[in-house]
Amino acid sequence: MTRRITVGARLLGAFLATALISVAASAVGLLSFQAVERSQRAIMDEALPAQALAHALAEGAQALVALAPQLVMAHTDVERRSASDRIRTQAQGLEDLLARLRPRVPSSPLLEDVARRRADLVATLSVLDQQIAERIVLERSLRERLDESRRALEVARLEVERPFPGLSAEARIAARLGLSEIRAFLEQIPTVPLGRLPDLRTAHGAALARVNAALAGSGAALSDYLAVLPPDVAGADPYALRERQDAVRRRTDALLTAYTRYAFRLVFAASALVHDSETAILEAARKQQHTLVRMGGLLLGLAVLSLVTAGLLGFYAHRTVIRRLGALRHSMAAHVTGHAVPVPSTGNDEISDMAAALKDLLATIAAREGDLRASEAHLRAVIDAVPEGILSVDASGTVIAASRSAQDLFGQTASLVGTSLGRLVAPPGNPGIPGTGNESVLAMMERAAHTHQVMGVYCWRARTMFPADMSAHVLDHAGRRVTVVTLSDTSERHRAEAERAHFLALLAAAQEASVDGLMVTDREGTIITSNRRFHELLGLDPDRMVTYAQPRRAQMSGETMADPQSFLNLYQGVLASPEAVAADTLVLADGRLLEGYTAPFRVGGAIAGRLWSLRDITERERVRADLTRAKDAAEKALADLRDAQGHLVEAEKMASLGQLVAGVAHEINTPVGIAVTAASLIADETRALRQQVENDTLRRSSFLAFLEQIEEASTLLLANTERASELIQSFKQVAVDQTSDERRRFDLAHYTHEVLLSLGPPLRKAPHRLDVEIPEGLILDSYPGAFARIIANLVMNALIHAFPDPATPGVLRLSAQVGADDQIEMTVADSGVGMSAEVRRRLFDPFFTTRRGQGGSGLGLNIVYNLVTHTLGGRIEVDTFPGGGSRFLVTVPRIAPLSRLAAPEGTSDDPTPSRARGPRDPGLALLGPTS
Repeated sequence: MTRRITVGARLLGAFLATALISVAASAVGLLSFQAVERSQRAIMDEALPAQALAHALAEGAQALVALAPQLVMAHTDVERRSASDRIRTQAQGLEDLLARLRPRVPSSPLLEDVARRRADLVATLSVLDQQIAERIVLERSLRERLDESRRALEVARLEVERPFPGLSAEARIAARLGLSEIRAFLEQIPTVPLGRLPDLRTAHGAALARVNAALAGSGAALSDYLAVLPPDVAGADPYALRERQDAVRRRTDALLTAYTRYAFRLVFAASALVHDSETAILEAARKQQHTLVRMGGLLLGLAVLSLVTAGLLGFYAHRTVIRRLGALRHSMAAHVTGHAVPVPSTGNDEISDMAAALKDLLATIAAREGDLRASEAHLRAVIDAVPEGILSVDASGTVIAASRSAQDLFGQTASLVGTSLGRLVAPPGNPGIPGTGNESVLAMMERAAHTHQVMGVYCWRARTMFPADMSAHVLDHAGRRVTVVTLSDTSERHRAEAERAHFLALLAAAQEASVDGLMVTDREGTIITSNRRFHELLGLDPDRMVTYAQPRRAQMSGETMADPQSFLNLYQGVLASPEAVAADTLVLADGRLLEGYTAPFRVGGAIAGRLWSLRDITERERVRADLTRAKDAAEKALADLRDAQGHLVEAEKMASLGQLVAGVAHEINTPVGIAVTAASLIADETRALRQQVENDTLRRSSFLAFLEQIEEASTLLLANTERASELIQSFKQVAVDQTSDERRRFDLAHYTHEVLLSLGPPLRKAPHRLDVEIPEGLILDSYPGAFARIIANLVMNALIHAFPDPATPGVLRLSAQVGADDQIEMTVADSGVGMSAEVRRRLFDPFFTTRRGQGGSGLGLNIVYNLVTHTLGGRIEVDTFPGGGSRFLVTVPRIAPLSRLAAPEGTSDDPTPSRARGPRDPGLALLGPTS
């Protein structure tokens, strides 16, 4: 290790015998070196650490700003606590940095400002965290309330579906609809705009009131149903939670804005603190440099003075001290001017320590300059990202800097630096040609800079011109005047304005072409615009009317009316109420009728005037009167037709009842005949037994034979009388059902068998096979009389029309099954001749028959259609084509609706009730042409 010899020791040893001036010179030099060393150590120990801490403080503030959105976006308590803890940790880190900075920069206003900003941020964070927590709780509560309401609604729906005597079908349907509406309202609560929430609450309450009204008077079972609904189904809790949630969201947005403002203020204060520390370092470096320069000069003077007394001393001092200090000074001066000159660091003394400290200082300054260049590059990128073109122009009008957006704006690929502004921009009055001069453009630029106005100019892009807006600001850059010019392309705006002018022209043309009279006035009654039709409808001169004041126009308009005073009273009433909206029919003196309408219009929320319109309705009212008379005549004819139809329906009922009586007589004839035969046998055998008793010739064998015959005859008699009784009861029930509209529960298979028994004679006479495929146990709560008439009409219609040749056997199939949604699907199909498209189209029309004059009334299938669609609440469809048979499909609910009884059979509000469709299965079809 080289022994360290200080400069003072060298000078002291070499000049022990020198004069007092040499000693003073040495002392002065030593003190100067110590001052420089203290300054250097102050920079290294205090200023540079303070600057590093300030940089860390600024970066921490920026990180704190970036964490705020994570807290706001939290949707659970875990996410909120995680984001809040990260923000608090970052804020605590800032507090630690502030605590470390305070001893290094005491009494710094910037540091105290940073502390205040940090305190404001922490306080805002606490309130924001509370609001976010409340928002999460409200969101969870709203979801839970809605889930509870949905479950309660489902329970209520199931309760409504449960059958009980006190509830009608209409009430049940109304309750279902009301509950469906309530569920739809509940689903809208989380997403409906706040302004519509009161309307939704009102609609919710109305739906609940309808449910309660539908269920009123339904008995104890309905009270149990009402108990199923919790109070919040009425909408109180979910709507209140939604309103509180929106209030919390608004407070959160306000707090987030305040948080962001405080955060950016903190970042700005921290950046100012960094800038202040950098300024302090640079100032200390300048002072140190100045001290070194003064020290070198002083030592050089003392050396010259010492040369007078001792030349060797001067040579030694120059070689060991002055030359090294000069090299060090030269290196520092070169670095100040921007030249990279190495710093000499030979030796092991104070000068070498100074050189080492200077190296560290220069390295630190170089790092700061790199950060500054990076910041400048970032600023340049931001400027290039701005869509407006930005140019820096000197006093002569030459571009000295341009953003990338400016190059794109002018369609240039090369740099715009050095280009004259006059070659790029031209004034709007005289666009000129590129290169013709820039005086007028410079004048506009100067005026824009001084007045801060936006000027309209034209710019060149690829030999074409486009309009643009220009603004300018003057800056002082490095001692020279620079104007920053901002240009934005306004081509799209001009195009939109041209389209707007074209639209207004089209609107004016449409107004004049309108058949209605239109007029718009301001609040004082002055005409803003009107078409000629408005005044022509009143029989007034349009050119003169637009020049009159409002009272005069009203007087002249009233003179054209059949009742001028009534018109003026109506007119004055409208003017007295600016908010009034009026519509009336005006009767002119010449008998014409005008439909008048007036309403105010608003601009910016305030009433700006009134719209008036007139329409000639004379011809329309005449046509309406003619239509009214025609309608009355048609309704009278329809009433007469329905009366006749009703009589025919009653006749059809009586014919069905007669057919039933014939069937009863035929079916009962066999068991009654057998019963009579058995009774006759019993009577004959009894008389023979009595004769044997009287003659005293009765033997045991004869008596046993008598008992055996009596037992057989009694058994046969009892069986046939019971069969006759069953047939009578069955036919009695069918007859009652066909002549009444009683509703009851019945087995479809069993009842169909009873109906077919009543049709026994015609079925047995025909050579056709009847297949019945209806499962047992298919219970319906409906109208059996309607089913009896439907089955009878469809079967008889098939026997008469599907098989016109009685000698040709066919197949008639009757089946039923349970379909979707608890619907009963009953099919009547045959293998007959089918129907044409024309017959199929009019199949269910009343009075339509293919056997006119042969006993057909044309009401059979029309009655079937009305019974299915009105009484049973179902639908009927037919698949058929000529030669392919026909297939009727009747679909009805298992439980018939109560309200369907209001529609009488044989009548229909639908004038064309046909629902026939083409065949779906050519191999299986149903009835032929209807009667």
